[in-house]
Amino acid sequence: MHVVKSYTGGVQTYPTGHNYANISRVAQATLPRLHVFSVPIRISQQEDARREQVLVVLSIMNRNLSTQTIQDLLQETTDSEPEDVDEFRADLQDEADDISDAETEVSDHNTESELSEDEEQDEVQTERQSGFFYGKNRYKWAENPPASSRTRAHNIIIHLPGIKSPALEKPNMTPIEAWSLLISSDILNSLVEYTNQKITMSSGNSTANVTYTNHVDIEEMRAFIGLMFLCGIFKSGRENVQSLWSTKVTGRPIFRTVMSLNRFLFLLSCLCFDDLSTREQRKLDDPLALISEIFHAFIANCQANYSCSEYLTVDEMLVSFRGRCKFRVYIKSKPGRYGIKIQCLCDAKTFYLFNAFIYHGKENTSREDKRSVPTRTVMKLAKPIYGTNRNITGDTTGFLPSNWSRH
Repeated sequence: MHVVKSYTGGVQTYPTGHNYANISRVAQATLPRLHVFSVPIRISQQEDARREQVLVVLSIMNRNLSTQTIQDLLQETTDSEPEDVDEFRADLQDEADDISDAETEVSDHNTESELSEDEEQDEVQTERQSGFFYGKNRYKWAENPPASSRTRAHNIIIHLPGIKSPALEKPNMTPIEAWSLLISSDILNSLVEYTNQKITMSSGNSTANVTYTNHVDIEEMRAFIGLMFLCGIFKSGRENVQSLWSTKVTGRPIFRTVMSLNRFLFLLSCLCFDDLSTREQRKLDDPLALISEIFHAFIANCQANYSCSEYLTVDEMLVSFRGRCKFRVYIKSKPGRYGIKIQCLCDAKTFYLFNAFIYHGKENTSREDKRSVPTRTVMKLAKPIYGTNRNITGDTTGFLPSNWSRH
């Protein structure tokens, strides 16, 4: 066996199978300023042929031993021939107890790894005491929220969030009055005018004498839009429209009460959002000429009746559509996959739509404009809130430009 003796107080024995070089390396790394000696001794009189290596570690940290003293101790250890191993261990233990009461153990573990683990634990303990943590990217996180202090100037919101004029003029609004603030009478009058233009064109080409091809007025247009809302509430997007007017179990009485099925289908086919007489000319400059007038009026009403909070978010939505449209897009991650993409700026607290525009393909920009598509998108959506010190949050698709820190 190997015997490791420390004169700071303690004896550690190792089986013969241990490598002497490893034991010596561990002893020197663990106990600094040690002298390591290897001397052969006789373990028992019956095994004279077998000679074992004994590692005697003498510490000079707590006791200054001269070279002569060390040699005498080694000679004394070499000349001794204990009767058995147990008696030899007892003698070494008694001798070590006389020198010091402390016990030093030399471990065969990797000391460097243990020291590194201790350093990591000390570092974690220091971070916990300081109240901060560091991520893998060395980003500093606070354990507790910062103490309340004076709000910085660039975080002070000039305009208070909430409804504003003309919505403030009607404190106790009914649902239809609130809806009329967004879908105003101007929008409805434009729909009625443009739809009647198309009805006139359709009636002139038809020779059949039917009663459901009359012109529409603003009240009937409201009723028609209401039925469209009910189709969405009943989730009838893929349902046969005839089943809604059926007198059997599948029918809904409210549809038959408002208007006939033929009238509903006729208005649906003649519904128009722009002036037919100037459409071709406007399409040269505006790909969204068929709906841009009504859409812009709706967005203007959204901004005129509500003031957003200090936090907004920008994202995209896909309106499912599989008809013919040159700016129809395909987004694999969306449920509908095919449709019209709309970029939206919404209030993060109330989810109110504040600004939006329809994506109609790649824009023709000047060569001097080096901004990326996400940057131009955010700049366009945030234009109505420039200088109001609001914060905009985007998703991981890269909506927020890197040079925007606050708005």
